[in-house]
Amino acid sequence: RSHPERAGGHLDTTGFQPLHHLSEPSAGDVAEYRRCRDPAVVEAQLARLDPLVAQLREVTGDRQTLTRVVHQHHRDAGVARTGLRVGLAQQRDQPGPPRIRNPRLESVNDPDFVQKAKDAGAEGINLVGMCCSGAEMLSRHGIPHAGNFMSTEAVLVTGAVDAMGVDVQCIKQGLVKVAECYGTRLFTTNPRCHIEGAEHIEFKEHEPKNCTDMIVLMAIDRFKTRKQPIEIPQITNMGIHGFSYEYVNYMLGGAFRGSYTPLNDNIINGRIRGVAGVVGCTNPRVKQDRVHVELVKELIKNDILVLQTGCSQIALAKAGLYVPESAHLAGPGLSEVCETVGMPPVLGFGSCVDNSRILLAASEMVRVGGLGNKLADLPVAGAAPEWMSEKAISIGQYFVASGVYTIFGVTFPIIENTKFHKLLFDGLEKQGLGKWGFAEDPHDMAKMIIEHIDKKRKALGIDRARERTLFDMASRREIE
Repeated sequence: RSHPERAGGHLDTTGFQPLHHLSEPSAGDVAEYRRCRDPAVVEAQLARLDPLVAQLREVTGDRQTLTRVVHQHHRDAGVARTGLRVGLAQQRDQPGPPRIRNPRLESVNDPDFVQKAKDAGAEGINLVGMCCSGAEMLSRHGIPHAGNFMSTEAVLVTGAVDAMGVDVQCIKQGLVKVAECYGTRLFTTNPRCHIEGAEHIEFKEHEPKNCTDMIVLMAIDRFKTRKQPIEIPQITNMGIHGFSYEYVNYMLGGAFRGSYTPLNDNIINGRIRGVAGVVGCTNPRVKQDRVHVELVKELIKNDILVLQTGCSQIALAKAGLYVPESAHLAGPGLSEVCETVGMPPVLGFGSCVDNSRILLAASEMVRVGGLGNKLADLPVAGAAPEWMSEKAISIGQYFVASGVYTIFGVTFPIIENTKFHKLLFDGLEKQGLGKWGFAEDPHDMAKMIIEHIDKKRKALGIDRARERTLFDMASRREIE
């Protein structure tokens, strides 16, 4: 599925070193590399179609393959040496799933660029993801993830990143200064987002490789003058990523019997208490990752299955909750289901703009039956415990309007005891929708979610655990 010399395969982050100043390649350099194509290079490009065909067989529509890689490092004797690979970090949080034909992957896998990196003294080119775009690349292409929003500066501090590209949101204000201190070229790529001190190469949808090729070329040239030693923490966090509404359907029943019925049945019989979506940002106002991790641990301990999107899922992956072995941290009912299916108690559904996938799963639970007639009837809830981006408010209101109880942490932009506050935190639920909630402490959030789920279970008449009864033919006739 991968080639040892291609960055789209099994990547590691140990092969980074810091960058320093060198002249920029011109746009003509990119054009020259595209023209210099001999038959051997063309043959190599055609060979690259083989893994793509295999990938297309696995990925149908929005179905994602499961990936067990999170910034994997070397485990052999070579881990101590300073691996020589051009380092590229990408943080491109933009609505909509990346296409399978991804220009970033094409650029770092381009045989000409790989050879140019080797000519500069590197062993190859490393591409790692950050934030939500990195979560999508991890799920769809197996590209290692280097950290969530709160880690974007720390990645540069390793001195191992030659170039970093950012898009339009979730960009730390101090990135330019940190990049300057550690010799990293920082590029903005969105016409709506120019940052003072950063270089701008616009990413155009119809000519995407003009942007990605240039960034790769600049990273290679900067690699040539690396001087400072690198310092990368030798930590590996494994996890299963890439769940989706479609894959959960397949996971619970296979290719021919795929259904959400097993999920609904185990909610009805009490093994699973309910479902909670814990999503969104990490916030610098609180200790990194703490609120996400503590909240999720408390929920799964109380037999609540957790679905995640955004930077939150990387926080939980670092805490070891994205492997099936973490089922022992769950309550007895949820752990039994997880062990039977072979899944972790926390499922990652993609980037922060993929929350609609969670609503799709909830809608399918309603369609399958047994848990009410609308989303507001379900024993489910949502939380963005460390939100910090404006988009979180609109996403949260979308969930509330869909019928989901949604809790925010850190702060909430509203004046208490106003008519508007009463509408959001109580009135909407009386209209048959969801409602807002707010708490700062993760244990308080967990208590609020559990109480809401228990209230919904009682309304459905499933507040007591019940085993399914198997009827013989005589019993069935009596029912009729």
